[in-house]
This record gives sequence, structure tokens and C-alpha cells, in this order.
Amino acid sequence: MQNQTAFGGSPPALPPKTPLSQKMGWSFGDFGFNIYWQALNLLMMPFYTDVLGLSPALAGTVFLLASLWDGFSDSVIGAIADRTRTRHGSYRPYLIFASPVMVVAFMVSFITPNWDQGGLFLYALLSQMFLRTAYSVVNIPYTCLSSRITQNSDERSFMAGWRIAFAMLGGMVVTFFMPRFVDWLQVRTGEESPWAYVLAAGLAGLLSIPVFWVTFLTTREPAHLSEGAPKGFHPAAVVEDLKAVGGILSHNGPLLRVFACMIVSSLAFTMTNKCVTYYVNHYLQRPDLREYILPLIFFVQFLCCPLWAWVAQKTSKRDT
Repeated sequence: MQNQTAFGGSPPALPPKTPLSQKMGWSFGDFGFNIYWQALNLLMMPFYTDVLGLSPALAGTVFLLASLWDGFSDSVIGAIADRTRTRHGSYRPYLIFASPVMVVAFMVSFITPNWDQGGLFLYALLSQMFLRTAYSVVNIPYTCLSSRITQNSDERSFMAGWRIAFAMLGGMVVTFFMPRFVDWLQVRTGEESPWAYVLAAGLAGLLSIPVFWVTFLTTREPAHLSEGAPKGFHPAAVVEDLKAVGGILSHNGPLLRVFACMIVSSLAFTMTNKCVTYYVNHYLQRPDLREYILPLIFFVQFLCCPLWAWVAQKTSKRDT
């Protein structure tokens, strides 16, 4: 009787467990993404004001407008990725073929043209939009890939915990080595060359490429899940997706509240991160501590992420 349901039939077969190599391979991908994202969060605002020479008001406006652009471009990229069909799947090819563009966009964003405030503002805005678009073209498919790897909520919790742990590790690496490399290069050349930032960005970007290759090689997209998604991208597809999301949110209060919490926490993290470098450089007046304090933030989170993922698995996500 233990092997039968209440109606006398056999219980449904449990889905096969996802191999550990797939779960860890996908999680490892966020190490590469946070080389870019944490540099964008912690290093780029001080670069705009202290190196590029933008006023704080204009630098903040660059981030505001680029973030608004993100909201539009992400929806378009998501609709395109869902409707992509290749022999490697819908999402995995972006990890290989679009990631080199991220490296170029990252380097371009650290170029310092000798222009007036208006020209610098325009250059910073356009290069920031280019970087965020290139980032989204790879990151949106990567994020969606988790739904193709496993349908098991416990396995997703495991993957999410390790993903964030690898993300914090990527943040540690870029915030420790990138400023140190810039300082080392300027000492070796005997001048504060703005090209030091471009070279540092290039080296950091190249470090991410093998990470994306590992994620590509260790993950799979079952054909039946890919075929279940819509086919054929067209401009109206973005509107269709937004209507579908709106319909879900209108009938799902808990999901709407989760979204609200994510927005508030993202604002808090962003405001804090943008201020940390200024706090160290100008309030403490200890710029020599920058490459230690910034990675320390990620080190603490790196230690805590697997712990909270484990707690969520043992109890529940809501209680945790």
C-alpha cells in the first residue's frame, strides 16, 4: 500500500536528480558576471568623479538614466532569448558568443576622453548603456538557464546559495586586484595614465571568459523544455511578455510583495555600495585601505551565503 496513491494507482515518478556538475557549473557562472557588476557598483562612480572628471550630479544622472535603460532592454533581451533556437539550446549560446562583447564594453567604459562636462556626460552615458546592454545579453539568458537545469525547488535553493557565494568571490577578486593593478601600472610608468584603467578592465574581463565556458560546457537544456517556449521573435513579443507578467502579478499578491522587497533591498545595496569608496577615500582619508575594505564586504557575504541556503532548505524560504 505504501507504493500506491489514495486512488489505488502508482505514485508519480520523482524527477531525476540534477548532477552536481550541472548545478555547480551554473552557479560558478556568477563569478564571471560579478567581475563586471561589482566593478560597476563599487568602482565606476568614483572613477567618473575622481578620474573622468564628471560632477557628482552628472555622474549620478548617468547611473539613473542607464538603469532606466536597463529596465527596457532587459525585457527585449528576455523575449529574444526565450525565442532563440539553436542546437545548443536557447540560452547557453549567449554565454559563448556574446560574452566577448562584454569585455570590449567594459574596456570602453573606462576610456577618459579630454572633453567638457557635456561631452563627458554623453560619453559616460552611452558607454554605460553599451556595457549594461552587453551584460544583459549574456546575463538574462544565464539567469533563465536555471529553469532548464532543474524544476526542483530544493535544488534551486542549493544553486542560488552557491551562485551568490561565487558572485561574492568574483566581487572580492575584482575589487582587490583591479585597483591594485591600476596603482602598480601607474607606478611602473611614472604617471597617472588613464589607460591603466582600460588595461585593468581588459584583464578583468578576460578572466570572466573561461568561467562562461565552464558554465556552457557543464550545463544542458532539455529539448522538450526549449520547445515549450514561444517561437519567433517579433516586436510585439515584448508587449506580450509584459502583459503575461502583469496578469500573473495581478493575481499573485505574494509574488508582488516579493518583487517589492527585491526592489527595496536593491536600492539599499546600491546606495550603500556607491558610497563605500568615497567613505574610505574622503571621509577616512585612507585610500590605501580601499583594496582591503571593499573585498572584505564580499568575503563576509561569501561565508554567509551557503549557510542561509542550507537553512532555507532545512526550513523554508519564507521563514529563513
